[in-house]
Amino acid sequence: NMDLVSRAVSLQSLLQDVSDPVSMVTEGSAQNRAWKWLLEEDEMFICPNDSNVIQRYVMAVFYHSTLGDSWFSCADNNNTPCPRGADTYRWLTGASECNWFGVDCDINGLVTGVIFDDNDLSGQIPTELSYLHNLEVIKLENGKIGGTIPSSLGNLTNLRELDLDFNLLTGSIPQELSNAVQLQVLDLNNNYDLTGNMTPLSQLTNLQFIQLHHTKITGTTPLSQLTNLQFIQLHHTKITGTIPGELGTLKDLETLSVYATDLEGNMPRSVCRNRNTLGGQLMNLQADCGGFNPEVMCICCSMCFPMRRLTLDTAAVAMQPTAMPVVPPRSLPAP
Repeated sequence: NMDLVSRAVSLQSLLQDVSDPVSMVTEGSAQNRAWKWLLEEDEMFICPNDSNVIQRYVMAVFYHSTLGDSWFSCADNNNTPCPRGADTYRWLTGASECNWFGVDCDINGLVTGVIFDDNDLSGQIPTELSYLHNLEVIKLENGKIGGTIPSSLGNLTNLRELDLDFNLLTGSIPQELSNAVQLQVLDLNNNYDLTGNMTPLSQLTNLQFIQLHHTKITGTTPLSQLTNLQFIQLHHTKITGTIPGELGTLKDLETLSVYATDLEGNMPRSVCRNRNTLGGQLMNLQADCGGFNPEVMCICCSMCFPMRRLTLDTAAVAMQPTAMPVVPPRSLPAP
C-alpha cells in the first residue's frame, strides 16, 4: 500500500547500511542498478519490511557487479541458455532468489551457496556478500573476476569453502579473512597477480585444502598449526626460506607440493616420516630436488623437479616443467 516515493525512501534508508550511500545513487553502479531494479522492475515487488529484502538486494548487486548480462548461462535476457527445471530460473526474474541459477538456500530461504563454474563472471566481487550471514560456499571458478578479495568476507563466520581460482584477482589475502573460522577449503590458484603472504591463514584451524599455486604469494609457510590440513599446493609461487619441520605434525596431510618456489635446504625428516610408504598419509610430496644442484635435498619425495623451471609468465600459458620420479623409501636412513 506504499506509493513509489515512499517505497523508494524506505528501501534507500534500509539499504544504506548495506552499501555505500554514494554508490547507491551513482548512475550505472552495481548498487544503483540493483536498487532501481528492486524498486521499479522486480516482479516480486518485495516490501521494504520483508525479512529477505536485503538478501534479494545483495544478490542483485552480485549480478550487476559481476557483469551478469554477459554471463554464459541464465543472464537476465533470453540470449543465454538456462537449464530447464522447476527450481531453476534466470537471474532477476520474479521467482525467489533461491531459485535463481547457481544459488543454494536452506529450508528457511536463506542463501547458503553461490556456485558458478565457467560462467564467464567478470567485474568484481561485491563487499555486500558479507550480508549473507548464512553463506557457506562461494565458488566462482574460471572467470575474469578482477579487483581484490573483499576484506568483508571475513565476516562470513559460516563460510566453509572459498573457491576463486582461475580468475584475475589482484592484491593480497585480506587479514580479515582470518575471522572466517569455519573455512575448510581455500582455492585461489591461477590468479597470477595475487600477492601478499599466507599470514591470514595461520589461525584458520579448520582448513583442510589450500591451493595457492600459480600466484605471486611470498613469505614463509606458517601452516604448521593447521592440523586438519590434507592438501597443500604452493608450487609456482614466490615463497621463501626453508621447509619447516613443524609441517611433520600435519599427520592427515596427503599432498604437499612446493616445487618451482624459492624454498631451499633439506626436506625435514619429520615430513618424510609421514610418507605413505612409511605408514603415513603423505602420498604426494613434490619439491625442487632434481637436477645437478637441487635447491631442496629430499630423500623421500614422490616427485623431484629440476632447478631450471618455468616462470609465472610461462606457466600461465599452460607449459609444465619436466619432473623426475623418485622411488619412495621404505625406511629412512639413520641421521
